[in-house]
Amino acid sequence: MKHFLFLILTCLSISCYSQFRKIRLNTSVGFGFLTGRIQSDLSEDVEKHFKKLKFGNLYEVDLGYEVNDVWGFGLFFSNLHSDDRANFDGGFFEEALVGTSVDVDSEVELNYMAPKLYFFLSEDYDKHQLVGNFSIGYLRYENNSLYNGGTSRSVSANTLGLGVGLDYEYKITPFVYFNSRFTALVSFVSEFDVKDVNGERKVSASDFTNGDRDRENLGYIGLTVGVRVDIDKPKKEGEYGAVNDSASFERKKLKEIKGLKQLRKKEVRDIKKLRNRQIKELRKKTAS
Repeated sequence: MKHFLFLILTCLSISCYSQFRKIRLNTSVGFGFLTGRIQSDLSEDVEKHFKKLKFGNLYEVDLGYEVNDVWGFGLFFSNLHSDDRANFDGGFFEEALVGTSVDVDSEVELNYMAPKLYFFLSEDYDKHQLVGNFSIGYLRYENNSLYNGGTSRSVSANTLGLGVGLDYEYKITPFVYFNSRFTALVSFVSEFDVKDVNGERKVSASDFTNGDRDRENLGYIGLTVGVRVDIDKPKKEGEYGAVNDSASFERKKLKEIKGLKQLRKKEVRDIKKLRNRQIKELRKKTAS
């Protein structure tokens, strides 16, 4: 799924090249942590298994368009994947489902896709940038488990998620940036779809957590690093993002002014030296 969406976003960025002035394509990888709580009445082995499933690999891709030097918009996709294998006695799971001894192989997949707003927080666009972002979109949660090598159980949910993030970007070349990102996603669900040997059914979050809570948090926090590529059309002089524009243009002008001031000071010193030399020569002639 994530590889398919990555390909779509890449193709979209290429097709948009001829239409837009500045396209941002960012891909990053890192680690994510599911922020949902683990219920308190689990055995030690089961609790350890679920704690391992809370940490996973995080993949993020976004394609954006810079409207100006203040904000932009785009499409964001993230995938958090975790897995764990464990062996423990039954009790937490239904005996009819797995018996009394359990070998479990579990995978958690969380996919999030949403429109995204960018806010450029720094004024120095020459080397460093801070970029804030905000998104609201579709979230898909899946927890697929295989018990004793044959019996399967699937728990899934579809809901809305709200995401915020902060990017630090460092320019490597005029079109390539190193990117490090912090992301936080918040999402709650009150009902799950469960599929196992007992059939398909809806299970409330309260029943799913043995009355521990009425809503389950499916959000995550993540840290990733990656590369951001600008797909630009050639910019004319004076356009936002051009070599002589924005902060880089101002710094260039300041350097020119500073150079002119230093040149002026040198000229003044030379004039004073010449005048003093002429005065000395005139005094010598007058004395003789």
